[in-house]
Amino acid sequence: MSFFNADPTLVKERQYYQTTTENDQTLATRNMTDSHPYTGLDAGSGNTWHMGSTVMDSCWYPFMNSADPASSCYLTACRDKPIHLWNFEPASELNEDGSGYRCDTANTKTGAGTDKNTSIPTSRCSYRCYNQYDEVETVQAISFNSTGDKIYACTKNLIRIFDVNTPGRECTAIPTIRFKKDPMGMFKGLISSVVFNPDPSMKVYSCGTYSNSVAVYVEGSKESVLMLADVPTGCGITCQRWNPNGNHLWVGGRHSNDIICYDLRTTRGELGRVSRKLDTNQRLTFDLDPWGKYLITGSQDGEVLVYDAIDFSLQHRIVDDTHGMDCTNSVTCHPHSALLCVATGQRSVDCDSDDDSEDDDKEGTESDRMNITPAAPGASAKASKSSGLHLLEIGAEKLGCPAESSAA
Repeated sequence: MSFFNADPTLVKERQYYQTTTENDQTLATRNMTDSHPYTGLDAGSGNTWHMGSTVMDSCWYPFMNSADPASSCYLTACRDKPIHLWNFEPASELNEDGSGYRCDTANTKTGAGTDKNTSIPTSRCSYRCYNQYDEVETVQAISFNSTGDKIYACTKNLIRIFDVNTPGRECTAIPTIRFKKDPMGMFKGLISSVVFNPDPSMKVYSCGTYSNSVAVYVEGSKESVLMLADVPTGCGITCQRWNPNGNHLWVGGRHSNDIICYDLRTTRGELGRVSRKLDTNQRLTFDLDPWGKYLITGSQDGEVLVYDAIDFSLQHRIVDDTHGMDCTNSVTCHPHSALLCVATGQRSVDCDSDDDSEDDDKEGTESDRMNITPAAPGASAKASKSSGLHLLEIGAEKLGCPAESSAA
């Protein structure tokens, strides 16, 4: 797990609204800068550590505030390990040489001090998912609910609900099928994502599976209220996003060029779709701007695409040649500033080999089966040299900041 600090000055400068108070009246002005350079993220020294196994999913506490230690926490789900709720210990200030952020932390339980540039993660508690063999089961997707008092953990054919205040194995189980070969069980398989409706009053959440099905549930109910079967999203659903109005659900999958929008008030057909390039099984995530006017997604050829979420037309295509043509695999909008967090990189194999043709054919077959992109000469055998995390400055008008909105 790695944590990065965005420049607070940059975040403030790129706010959608700059507010000033005059005569008890709040005035709002928009930041209309139309540049989109890539900027780096400062990694605080000591804010990276090994989790012991593959990290399957992670999420922040929904009301997280780094100034409030009680709310500074996040969840992680690792392969064959329990769910852990971790304390987040933010970096306090810049080092004197400007190389990173100082983390003034100490292990108060043992009394052992730490170096000024190191941080020791501490786990508050853990939540355990056991299968029928009394073994810890790998959780594929986790999420807090909208109110932050429940944890939803998704595995194969099962949704477990933990009370945040009750660590351990006690939970409420919601099976998605009645028995193993249930002929009526359309919603079955590994649950790959769980997303809550942004309107907390609705108490609605959706789950997607690798069998291309989506089920919508209401908190407190063990039966789905809506089912979307055989969603045409390639080889499994990997990302979902709710529109801020709570009525539209965007669904995307691996090995699929399409991101489909459904209006859940009428499910006779899709509302529309947008496209990006993706012909591998790599997970690509997308995001909506805070008003739900624009959808922003990456693509396999390294582009960032901005679509109008109303008429599904392409508004902007952003390409940065300095980072090569690596896959832009994740895009996330800042909640109140005109900034995007963009992750790039893909697994690659070296095509230059002295093996005979038989070995070459075998290697090519294996690469095709694993959906691994052949690397250019000189590239790494595991990941390309331009892999990383970047901040993308983009004009507020590109992110759907409506002119009629106010600061309130």
